[in-house]
Amino acid sequence: MPYNVLRKPILIIDPGHGGKDPGAVSKYGREEDWTLKISLYQYERFQALGVPVVISRTKDVDLEENERVSTVKNSGATYCFSNHLNAGGGDRAEVIHSIYDDGELANLIKEELEAVGQETVKVYTRKGSNGADYYYMNRRTGAVKTNIIEYCFLDNEADFKHFSENWKAYAEAPIKAFCKHIKHPYKPLEQKEGWKKENGKWFFYEKGKKETGWVKWKNKWYFLNDQGEMQNGWIKDKGKWYYLNPDPDKGEMMTGTVTYKGKLYYLNPDGSMAENTPVNVTLKAGKDGALAP
Repeated sequence: MPYNVLRKPILIIDPGHGGKDPGAVSKYGREEDWTLKISLYQYERFQALGVPVVISRTKDVDLEENERVSTVKNSGATYCFSNHLNAGGGDRAEVIHSIYDDGELANLIKEELEAVGQETVKVYTRKGSNGADYYYMNRRTGAVKTNIIEYCFLDNEADFKHFSENWKAYAEAPIKAFCKHIKHPYKPLEQKEGWKKENGKWFFYEKGKKETGWVKWKNKWYFLNDQGEMQNGWIKDKGKWYYLNPDPDKGEMMTGTVTYKGKLYYLNPDGSMAENTPVNVTLKAGKDGALAP
């Protein structure tokens, strides 16, 4: 079994698809990768919160329908999160619960997803032609109360962009909802804020998100590359050159005159290097007689 059976769980998390079944696929990615990412995050968070939890898979492996429902039914859990991303051009999240479930947890998940910015969340059940639950994760998981959570539409650019930029907040929403539902103490994940040094590199966080590009902090400008790393020295941005403090623990944008490799440069008030234009610079003679700004 892929989980510890010595402690009876209250929840099993099932990352949808996996292995040879990628689920929905678009130019923005594959569903199976995101469902695993979300599920592993939730699994670790529930453990940290002290909620007895198990997970159906921790790697990108095949999990056929019979094996999947058997894992859920035999887990001993009362609840199941079946994590998915949708496709088909919609623009919303969905929570699908069994026709035999009152939908209380599903609606709590809806509220928390809306709280993190998912504008539309549809909660519903669906019957098959035989009157039973249409989706096998609702129909075949026995007494386990399964909620199928579709976080966004993978093939909708705007919907997926908001999700991918805030995926941890989306993944956290069902955690908060579940703790509320079972009346278990919930503690938000501590978010990184401001400057953090990681592996010798400086990064700037805002509400837990690593920033990129230009960042203003204490009336000084800094430039962070696509990976969020603070830059030093000369950089070129949108056709203009800028000089950032070369000290690896500083990095603020410089203005005025700077000397670099024996040459004097002038940086405009906006930090851009002056090119092919007269500049008015006052020089003074030092003790050794050399001229300097």
